[in-house]
Amino acid sequence: MSRITPPLGVLLLACFFGWQVTNAQAGEALSQKPSLYIGIENNRRPYAYFTDKQQAQGLLVAVVTSACRQLELDCHFVGGLFNDLVQSLQNIKLNAVVVIDPSLPPEVDALKLTHPANIDRLKLTQPLCQITPVFIQKKLAQARSRPEDFKGTTIGVQEGSVFHSYLLANYGNLAHLKSYPLLESAIVDLVFDRIDAVLADEAFVSARVFESALDEYANLVVTPINKIGLAPTSMTLAVRDRDTDLLKQLSGVLTPTGKEPPCVELLATVPVKLAKK
Repeated sequence: MSRITPPLGVLLLACFFGWQVTNAQAGEALSQKPSLYIGIENNRRPYAYFTDKQQAQGLLVAVVTSACRQLELDCHFVGGLFNDLVQSLQNIKLNAVVVIDPSLPPEVDALKLTHPANIDRLKLTQPLCQITPVFIQKKLAQARSRPEDFKGTTIGVQEGSVFHSYLLANYGNLAHLKSYPLLESAIVDLVFDRIDAVLADEAFVSARVFESALDEYANLVVTPINKIGLAPTSMTLAVRDRDTDLLKQLSGVLTPTGKEPPCVELLATVPVKLAKK
C-alpha cells in the first residue's frame, strides 16, 4: 500500500490561503509509516467519539487502532456526520469509515431517509464486534418482549439504524416509533415517561445507562431480544469497492477468525468515559 503524503506545494498553498492543515498531515512527510485516514462519527459513545482534547476513543476506535499497529500504519481519525464521511471516502479524502449501525440500501429506502450517492459501492469488513439487541424500559410486573406486548406504546430508536428498519418492519403496525439522532435523548424521554421503551445494543445501555446509575434512579430494566434478523452492516469498517488490497489487509487483522465477541464484552477492556454534563 502506498503512502498518502500531501505534496510540499499543497502545504505551502494551504498556509498561504489559510487552509486548515492538521499537525498529523503537516508532519506526515516525515513519518516512517504509511498513513491511513479513517472517518468516525463525532459522538457515538461507546463505539466512537472524541474527547474534550479531540482524541478519538471508543470500542471500535480501539479495535481499529490495534489493527493499525499490527499493520504498521499511522492511522488518523477524522470526525463528522456519517453521510459526509461516506462522501469524503468516495472523494478519496478518507481511506476508510467506521460503520456503527446505519441501515444501508435497500433497507434505508424503506425508512424514507436520504443516503449518500454511491454508498452501495463500498466494501465492508466482517463485524468488529457483534450487536446484542435489548429493550430498555421501566420495570413492570411483566416485561415486554414480543411485538404484541408493545401494542399502543412508543418505542425510541437511533434514527436510520438497523434497529430502526427492524422496528419498522416488525413493530410499525403495533407501536409508535420515535427516532432520535442522538440515542441518549431517547433515554431521557424514557426516564421522564415520554416514551415506553428504547431498542439498542447492550453495549450502549451498559456504558451510557448502567455506568451512570440512571437505571437505579429511574427503575429501568433490560430485556434481551433473541433470534432477530438485522442487516449485516453494523460495527464494520468500510472502504471503496476498488480498494481490495486494503480491505484484505484490514480484514486479516480485524476479523481473523470471523467470530467476533459481543460489543458489550469489549467494555471490560476499553473503558468509556462519561460525557461531561
